[in-house]
Parts: sequence; structure tokens; C-alpha cells
Amino acid sequence: MTISFSGLASGLDTSSWVEALVSAKEQSLITPLQTQYKTLSAQKTTLDKVKATYSTLLTSTQAFTDAKFGVSKDIFSSNIVSSSDEKKIVASVTNSTPRQTISVEVLKLATATKVTSQNPIAAMIDENTNISSIASGNVKEGVLSFYVGGKRYSIDVEAADTLGAVADKMESAAVGEDGSSLIDVSFEDGKFTIVSTNGEEVRVGTNSDTSNLASALSLSTKDDGAVQSLYSIGALDLNVPLLSVESGFYKYNDAGEKVSLITEGTFTIGGAEFTINEKTTMNELISKINTSSTAEATAFYDSVQNKLVLTSKQEGAFNVNIEGGTSNITDILGLTSDGNIIPETQDLGHNAEVVINGSTVQSYSNTLTSEVSGISGLTLDLKDVTETGKAVSIVVGQDTDKIIKQFEDLINSLNSLISTTDSATASGGDLQYDSTLNSMRSSIRVTAASAIQDAGTYKTLASIGITTGKVGASVDAETNQFTIDKEMLKEALSTDPESVRLLLIGDESSGITGLVQQIQDITDNALDVSSGFFKTRSNTLDSQIENVNTKITNKTAYIESYQEQLEKKFQAMETQISNLQSQYSQMSSIIGS
Repeated sequence: MTISFSGLASGLDTSSWVEALVSAKEQSLITPLQTQYKTLSAQKTTLDKVKATYSTLLTSTQAFTDAKFGVSKDIFSSNIVSSSDEKKIVASVTNSTPRQTISVEVLKLATATKVTSQNPIAAMIDENTNISSIASGNVKEGVLSFYVGGKRYSIDVEAADTLGAVADKMESAAVGEDGSSLIDVSFEDGKFTIVSTNGEEVRVGTNSDTSNLASALSLSTKDDGAVQSLYSIGALDLNVPLLSVESGFYKYNDAGEKVSLITEGTFTIGGAEFTINEKTTMNELISKINTSSTAEATAFYDSVQNKLVLTSKQEGAFNVNIEGGTSNITDILGLTSDGNIIPETQDLGHNAEVVINGSTVQSYSNTLTSEVSGISGLTLDLKDVTETGKAVSIVVGQDTDKIIKQFEDLINSLNSLISTTDSATASGGDLQYDSTLNSMRSSIRVTAASAIQDAGTYKTLASIGITTGKVGASVDAETNQFTIDKEMLKEALSTDPESVRLLLIGDESSGITGLVQQIQDITDNALDVSSGFFKTRSNTLDSQIENVNTKITNKTAYIESYQEQLEKKFQAMETQISNLQSQYSQMSSIIGS
């Protein structure tokens, strides 16, 4: 950057002169271009706003004219359905469902097949069972209390304890005056039993206990005063690998050692194959079954019965497909015998039984589709059986509210287009006096107010309740905005829906072009991406804006050059004055001497 020192020799403020001259040049050359750029940019922005209203109107018209693509898209075929008792039946319909009243009685709901393993799936608890192997490993350490004849005794339950160790602690804690234990703890058929040795009543647990072992063993005081598990307790740990004896799947060999029962390999439920390996736990297996898209069943472990329960996802009298494979797990679980299903374990579901308009039909599912109901587009979701002789009425009718909503969207879009265009083309507007925009706006406005003589009962929008003002409104009132008389429109849709349809979208086979179709044609032409008004006008503005930008760039470069020339000239002048001053000083010195 060149640093200039204004008037060092002459004493003149040449920097201000340069600034003033450059500013004057900018005002004459660049400022008009910048003003032109702002005007053109504003026109482009406003044009885009107007274009957006045309796009919205086009979308609104398509909601009506899409009827030509079939009944599924026909707004005039829109149906709504109601049930006289949705606690019994919930219904849904499509546009193809005939409008009618349907009588439905639900005699029986469909149920799903349930498979329960034939025998308890894990070993029963005994004195060798670790407390971590019961209650799915959720037994807590802490204090366990019990009473004998009203006197409280407590023990500490530890994670490493076996049930035999717990029994020893309890017997050692409750000692009489003679040194003998006041209770006897035993195991039989998977039940934990506590009996007093002196005939007194035994109770287990207090509200201050920190261990939940009593709950995990389901201990309860019997009528004879003894305490016993309410049911046989399985020693199944859901989080230990199934191949491990610690999971609960074991037997004792001749040497008294625990031996695993389950082997590695595969098996099938539904259409899904599952694999058992050294890491597979019962919880993991249940999760895989429940998340499988092809098993077609859900599973859970019933800790009370110590059994695995499968429930078919499909209602109806179908077997749940279970096939043994290279693993013996389904045989061990009691779901199969030699790899084949055990019929006694499968409690088959049954079909739904429904009376529709007097005819009895059956369905595998509680969701009856049109294939079962025999009525196109109708789906019945059965919730409960109906009372004898009390049918539920399913009423299918025209979805008037949906149709009116589309009318509101159409009119709002039309009003927005008119008001936005009027604002843009008004005096002082960014697109003031644009004749093409005004012409298109007027064409749309006039079309909306015109008549279709062959439409039948209703020949104008006004005849179905769409006007630019109520009858008798002041002439000073705004008449460019359309309004809807909803009650009048509902009556027209109810009285002669076909005439309303002809008025709006016409009929190609009869050569009738409806008002909405005409408006759509005008809008579609304006938005044509190759030669429409908005494309052409936008291209022109883009070209003008680019041209102005180029001129601004060129003029800016010219002014920078102009400024440099001025600075050089004034710098040369200062240099000349400085030289003259130096010569004068020398001559004065010579003459003086």
C-alpha cells in the first residue's frame, strides 16, 4: 500500500481533493448501478414470492384433479367410517368402500396358540443350589429374619451361599436352652421347608430385612405352623450359559457330579433357526426369539411353573412350528420329543366368529380385512365379543370434513395468489404495473367466478357457497378475496356430489373442463420449467443482475485506477514544489553569502 502525505511541500490538503474527486466519480458511475442492482434483486425476490403462491395453488388444485388417476386419489370418493361401539369393533375404510350401514356381531374372538413345555425345564432347588441360581440371579445379600414362637432370629445371607448353607445358618441361629435347634430345614420336590422342633409356629421375614431370599423362595406359613415354598422352585439362572451346569440344566452322574444336559447346535421355531453355543444364555435365547421376524412367536420363562412358554404371533388354530435340530434343547425343554412337537403341549387358538349383515364368517385373526368381510376396502378390528342380539353398526359415509378442508386449502391458496400479486404490481410495488402478472391474476380470478353450464345442479362456485362476499355485503367491502359458506357447501356435497365434481374437475369423456382444471391449466403454464412466465422472467432478471454486477466490477476498477492517477499527479506536483523550494533555498544562501 502506498502511503501519501498530503501537502507536505505545498501545504495543500490534496488527500481531501482526491477523496472528493473519487467520491464524485463513484456517485456518477457506481451509485446508479447499485440502485439498479437493489431494484432488480428486489424484483427477483418478489417474483419468487409470487411464484410460490402459484406453486401452492397448483398443489391445491391437484388435490381435486388427481381424481383422474383412480378412486384411491379421488377426493370426492373420500370415505369416513364410524362404529356404534368402538370398545367392541374399530373399523377403517378406503375410498373404494361402498357407502352403507353394516351390522356386525362378534360371537368369538380369535386367540393364539400357546405352547408350554411339558415338564419343569430346570433342576429343582436342593441343598447344593447356590442362591444366585434362583429368582433369575436377583437374590440380594443382607439380613434375613425369622420367628419361632414369636421370638426373632436373624442370619446374614451372602452371595456365595448355597441353600444348604442358609439352612445351616438358620438352624444354628435358632437354638433352645438345651443347645438344640428349634427348627428343622429340609428340601423336597424343589420346596424349601422350615418346621419347628417344638411345635411352635414359624414365620419368615420382616419389613426391615435387606435380603429378599424369602420372597425368591416364595416362603409362606402353612396352617400347621410350618413354612414352605408355595410351589416347586427351579434352580434356573437366566444369565448363565445354558451349557453350564450352573445354569440349572444338569443331572448327577454316578459319581454324584453335575453333568450338563444341553448340547450345542441348532433348532427351529416358526421359520427361524437358532443356534446354541457356549455363550448362549436363556435370557439371550428368549430375546432372540422375541425379536425374530420369522419365528412368529414370543417366549417367556414362567418362574412359577418353571416352564418355557411360547405364544404364536398369529391368531387362529395353528400349531407353533418347533423342530429339533443338532441341539437337544427343545427335547430338554419339553417342547419336542425326538425333535417333533408334542401335541399335548400346544393349546391351539381358535378362529374369530363374526356375523356380518346376517352372514356368519370366520377369521384366523381379530383383524378382518376385505377378503374376509367381503366388503371392498373395509377392515374390522375386533376388540371384544358383542352381547347376544346386540349388533354394532358400522356406518360408511362421505368424508365431508376432508373435502371441505381441501376446499379451504384451495381458496386460501387462491386468495394468497391474488393478494400477493396485487401487492407486488401495485404502484410502488417491486413489480409495479407488470401487465403479464396482472393478466394471469385476472384470468384466474375471472375463471373462478365463471360458470360451467353442463355441470348440472351447480354451475358456479357461488352456487355451492364459494363467493367473494355474502349477498347484501357493502360495495366498499373487499371483493378480491373468496370465502366459503361451509353449511352451503356441505348441503351441495350431500344433495348432488356428482354435479359438484363436474363443476370443479369436469369430465373428459363428455368434453367438460371444470373450473379447478381451468385454473390448474393457467397455473401450470405459468410455472412451466422451460417456457413459463416465471422461468422466462426469472432468467431475464438473472441476466440483468449479472450484467449490472459486471458493470459495477468494471467501474470499480476504473475508479481505483482514476484514484491512483490523481494521487500520482498530486504527488508529482508536491515533488516539483519541493524541488523548487530546495533550489530557492540554495540561491538565497549563495546571494546572502
